[in-house]
This record gives sequence, structure tokens and C-alpha cells, in this order.
Amino acid sequence: MNRDLFIYNANVITMDPLLPRARSLVVSNGRVLAVGTDEEMHGLATPSALRINANGMTVLPGLQDTHLHLQDSGYYNATMADLTCAKTLDDLKNILRAHARKHPDGWVFGVGWYSGIFSEDNLHGTALDDAASGRPCLIYASDFHSACLNSAACQAVGLVEGVSPPLNGRFVTYADGRPTGMVHEDAVTWVRERMPPLTDSDYSRGVLFGQQHANQNGLTGVIDASVGERHCRVYRKMASEGALTVRVAGCAKVDPGD
Repeated sequence: MNRDLFIYNANVITMDPLLPRARSLVVSNGRVLAVGTDEEMHGLATPSALRINANGMTVLPGLQDTHLHLQDSGYYNATMADLTCAKTLDDLKNILRAHARKHPDGWVFGVGWYSGIFSEDNLHGTALDDAASGRPCLIYASDFHSACLNSAACQAVGLVEGVSPPLNGRFVTYADGRPTGMVHEDAVTWVRERMPPLTDSDYSRGVLFGQQHANQNGLTGVIDASVGERHCRVYRKMASEGALTVRVAGCAKVDPGD
């Protein structure tokens, strides 16, 4: 059973047109019991309730995010080099070098480069070769609709001249037909399917990272916008263990073949 909570001296936004604002609220066993004045709610709060003086600050209902990828992007952002601040190719390479030094084995991964700054015109895989010191390197765009592989990564997954892209996917090539390392849309999935597989524990780690970020920003519920069997398996296991701190709903991804 959750500990009762009494928040007072607050600006409580109730979302109720008959009582749009209140001064206090009482939570009992994980649910809002009532809202009202400080005096009214003081009488409802149990002696053992956690009492918080909000000092006039605003209290909102939990926010709901209706499109994210908590499990997948949570894992990527928890484990990969953060490229969101990279404004130049040198920035990007320096971040990858630092990440590679901290993680000296296996692939070098990065996530978060912006397609408004980097594109197939100015980002080729060969530019990542020295940053990864010869190791396979893969970096995802911030929207995950594009990725770039260095030379070693292209060889590792079989992205070579003459290979046909999947339906709804694109391999960017030089004029002579050689892949540049940039891939788009379902070609990103094609690449992932040829990389070392991840485990359910890896994705559970992603959920823990993602939901902590969600909680810190007031999110109490999310919709994972592309859920398959693995997602359901991981979420159900974590829910049964009491490890989820957000309510998770899912949207099934329907492919043309379905």
C-alpha cells in the first residue's frame, strides 16, 4: 500500500470546470482522494501522511505522452554517445572518440545527430573511421529515420556495392555505386537485423532510463508508438515485478505484409 500524501498551500489545477483550482489535495493508496481548501484536506489526511508545503507552486495532473519509444530509444540513449550537441563534423567525431575511450570493446554507437545539420551531403561513413579507431561505428539520427555507418560497420553488416535496399528503405551511394554509409527509413531496420542481437535485459535497462527521464518531467503515462512481441514481453515482466513507474500503453506496428 502506498503512503498517503497531503499537499497544501498549492495552486492545484484540477481540470474540473466546476472547481478549476484548489489549495490542497489528498492522495490515498495511490489515488487522489479529494481536492479543496487547506482546512478541508487537513481533516482528510491521515496522521501518517507525507505532508508537503507547496509554497504556492502549481500542481498539475500527470502528463501523458502520446508518441514515444520508451523501450527502444531508452536503451539507445542510456548506452550510446549523445550527439545532440554536435553542430559540426568535428564536434560529432570528438564526442564519438570520447565515448570510444570509455567503452573500449565492440561497436561504437552514437545517437541524436540532427538531420537539419547533418545529411547525406555532408556526412559519410568514412568520416567516422578514425573516430572509432577502426572499430565498427553506427550513429542514429535524432528521429531514428536515418543512420550512418563507418567502413568497418558496412563490412560487418554486408552493406556493400550491389546490395539492394529493402522496401521503403534507401542506401545512399556514391556515383560509382559504393555505399556512403548513410541509410534511411527501413534500411535502418535492415542494418539492425544484421548486428549483434540485444537481450530483454538490455531493453529493460532502456525502460528504466526512459521512465526516469519521463518521471523527472512530469510524465505519468506514455504510449509506445511501435510495439511488437518483444516490447510486450519486456513491459509485462517489468509490470509483474513492480518495476514500472509510468503507465504504458502500446500501438501495434502494422506492416504492408500484415
